[in-house]
Amino acid sequence: MAALPEIPYGSDIKVELNATACGFTMDDDDFYVNLYVSPKNKHTIPKADMKKNLENGKYIFTAHTADIGVGYYTMETVATVPDTDFAEGIRIEIERQRICRVIP
Repeated sequence: MAALPEIPYGSDIKVELNATACGFTMDDDDFYVNLYVSPKNKHTIPKADMKKNLENGKYIFTAHTADIGVGYYTMETVATVPDTDFAEGIRIEIERQRICRVIP
């Protein structure tokens, strides 16, 4: 496993998302991102607050580390994906990954 980047506390972080599910694109899906050190203190970034990179179709968001804290950052992407196999026609997919370590 590659070492996570270390970011000084008080800095901004910028993340570019790339996610597709079953042939759907990020434009098709409704999604948001939770960013946290502790699941009890999640910082939520809705799709509407992200910018779309028109060159590659990926979504970009920034967050200020002072709003979240010091430690290992987990990014949790939560998407609602159309799926006729589910009663309401959608399923929820959640993907979690550590993205960096914020240091004092």
